[in-house]
Formats: sequence, structure tokens, C-alpha cells
Amino acid sequence: MSLPNWYIKGIPRVSDVVSFVHPFEWDWKERYLKWLKQKNIEETLYLTTAQHTGTYIHQVMEDYVNNEPLQRNLDDNDEVRETIDGGLLYIDEIKKLYTKAKGYTLVAEPVLRDVNNRFQWSSDLIVIHEGRKEIIVIDWKSFWIAKSFFNLPNKYKKPYDKIKKGRLQFSLYWETYKQKGYTVKDLVLVYLHKEWAYAYSLEQYTTEELDLILEAYKASKQNLEDTLILINLDQMFKLKIIHPTIDFWNITLECDIRELDTWDTIPETVEKMCKTVKVVANRMKKDS
Repeated sequence: MSLPNWYIKGIPRVSDVVSFVHPFEWDWKERYLKWLKQKNIEETLYLTTAQHTGTYIHQVMEDYVNNEPLQRNLDDNDEVRETIDGGLLYIDEIKKLYTKAKGYTLVAEPVLRDVNNRFQWSSDLIVIHEGRKEIIVIDWKSFWIAKSFFNLPNKYKKPYDKIKKGRLQFSLYWETYKQKGYTVKDLVLVYLHKEWAYAYSLEQYTTEELDLILEAYKASKQNLEDTLILINLDQMFKLKIIHPTIDFWNITLECDIRELDTWDTIPETVEKMCKTVKVVANRMKKDS
């Protein structure tokens, strides 16, 4: 996939870091393909439909924020049309609350980078108050909208997994503004659904937590090839090593850092764990 305009090659995207911390479950691909087969849907068609529709909805939202003419598709199905209409109403409310007269500026799709080039990102909307050096991060999500093109129900349900990932994603967004001297007023994930634009205010990670995550991500890319070091953020002292093998399978080892003699032994422990999973992977290849 090509990088968006203004992105710099070689600097990780926030989505890369989020996928590192919150990877798909080991059997997700198998379950996903099984679901498509049950619904008699071709995988490429479904993915293409989802990507095209998501991009289209985001573009309409961006144009509306920027007060530009909207390019609405005449062949939108009812669910897509209702989803977009709900999103536009949400933006109307944002515009009423955060006006220029009150000192606010709405910035759609800004591209920013961490001061140390550890990551780069683009958010759907940033509400900025320059006088107070204050921001609100807002991002649209149109989960499962592709279902509407295949006559599948898309009932609203709270997207707990997406919220968990969004918390890290938006915290990294906020971190770049914090580096510029801003404070964050809110991090908001907006789930665009045909019933409503559901807004969720997310808790921020601390700078110290983000530094730990980014160090682990960097280490995984420098030292382990296709093996991942994963910090379990639900249990901050859990260290997990994941090594992909045959399709849809991973070998996983976990270690509780608190059980080590000293913190200095962590790198040595990681190296041993990585070697172990690779030995097991090689044995699996020979046996297959």
C-alpha cells in the first residue's frame, strides 16, 4: 500500500504501532475466511468494497469540514447514505460548539510526525484553540459498512476492541501535539452508523507508557526479523514473544518480568525466548 501524501518513507505509521501492540487473534484469518464462505462472498470483492466505501465516507466528511462541495454518489445504498448523513449532523454540532468567534480552528487530515521520527500520522479532525494551546482529537470509523452491499445486517454494537485500539492510536496523535506545547481536552472516536454517530471519549496513555511501547516496537523491528516482542498492556509486566509460522498460526511464549532477577536480564531473556520460538518453528517446518 502506498503512503499518503506528505508521509515520509521509513518512518512508521501509527497504525503499525497499534497493530504491534494489538495484533489480530491467532485464528482471525481462518474465522474471517470461514465467515465469507458461509455468506458466499468472494474475499477480494469484500475487501475492495470495504476499502472503497470507507475512503469515500471519509472524503465526504473531510470536504464537509472544509466547507467544500460534497461529491455524493448517486448510487449510495440506504445504509451508506444514512451513515453519511449522521456524520454530517455530528460535524454540524462540532461547528456550532467550536466556532472561530470562540477562538477555535477545525483542521481536517493534518499530517504530523513525532519529534524523534518514531511515528507519523494523519487524523480526520483536530479542533485547535491556539490561545489556550488546547486540542481535541476526533477520528471517524465506519466499521462493517461493507456488509450493507451484501444484504447483511449491521446492527449497532459497542466496538470494545476498536475502542481499545483507538485509545493507543489517539494517544500517539496527542503525543505529537504535546511535544508542541499543547494540552488535550478530549480524544474522541466517532463510530459512524446508520442509526447515529456514536462518540466515545477515550482515556489517554501517559508519555511514559507510550515511550515504553515505542521502544518495544523499535526493538522488534531491529532485532527479531519476523518475531514480535509484545508488551501486554492489560498486565504491564507481561512480555510476550510471537513468531508466525504456517498460515494462521503463531508460536507464543510469555514471561512475567517481575520474576526475573534484575531488570538487566530482560534483553538476555528476550533473546532466549526468540531463539526458542524459532527452534520450535523450524521443527514444525520439518514435520509438515
